[in-house]
Amino acid sequence: MKYIVFGASGFLGRHFVQQARQHGHEVLGTYHLQKREGLLPFNLKNNRLSEIVPADFFSSGPVCAVLCSFISQIDDCFRWKDEARLSNVDGMIRLINDLCEKDAFPVFLSTCAVFDGTAGYYSEESPTGPINEYGRQKLAVEEFLRAHGMASSILRCDKLIGDDAGESHMLSEWYRWANEGRPLVCIQGQMISPTLVTDVARAIVVVCEKRLTGVFHVANPQHCLREELALEFLKALNLRGTVVGKTQQELGFADLRPLKAHLNPLKFIKATGFQFTPVQRIFEVFAQSAKCPPKQVSGHGTVNVLPGK
Repeated sequence: MKYIVFGASGFLGRHFVQQARQHGHEVLGTYHLQKREGLLPFNLKNNRLSEIVPADFFSSGPVCAVLCSFISQIDDCFRWKDEARLSNVDGMIRLINDLCEKDAFPVFLSTCAVFDGTAGYYSEESPTGPINEYGRQKLAVEEFLRAHGMASSILRCDKLIGDDAGESHMLSEWYRWANEGRPLVCIQGQMISPTLVTDVARAIVVVCEKRLTGVFHVANPQHCLREELALEFLKALNLRGTVVGKTQQELGFADLRPLKAHLNPLKFIKATGFQFTPVQRIFEVFAQSAKCPPKQVSGHGTVNVLPGK
């Protein structure tokens, strides 16, 4: 199997390329702003598939197209809505049509932000209702794929985190803040499913190898308040620090974030037998990468495993 990864220079895209190559697959990747050696430049707004990708790439063997490329800053999607839609919706749909003409299998990475965040622990059958422009743009692509009956996968994710202190993600930011004596500032009352980025990368490989079609929630079954996660992080790494919860208004966001948009991944787990990495294990590996042995704690503290409701 061959893969083409749009957005291969991003956080998830980089990890997926690594996972796919570890499985022995041929991988071609693109970048937009974050130039990386060995990747092809591709701009959703302006480029067509045939302009960038060699024609013979699609001539032998099945190709899966992993669609990670997206303007993902929530406030940017709000402030420059029309410009963002040209890339995130119009450009993405054009790319999907071009890929389907090549008989490639699209895997679209979507988001928990397609929900309004009032209930939480959403299943794939829960009614959507995004409250921010980013979620509306993701949902527009989802609706296009479903309306046109394309053989594809839509994978909705929640908060992606890493276990490498050298990468840029929420935990490495918290680690830096704690060491600088700064409080860990969190959105007050926001429930999340903190999911290891390499888990999502592995899950995409599984989806493509099994050719799973439809909508799947690919998220850690553990979910907790963001503030509780921050407290557990400090405890697990034996760091001094404080956690401060602030409202979205206090944080000065231009657009809203759903407060309870955590996802129910049981459909995906039942279809694949996939096992997500427990939060405490993520903390332990992070501590090793940061060269600070974690404090031993029992259980998962306030990070609760809730397999269903």
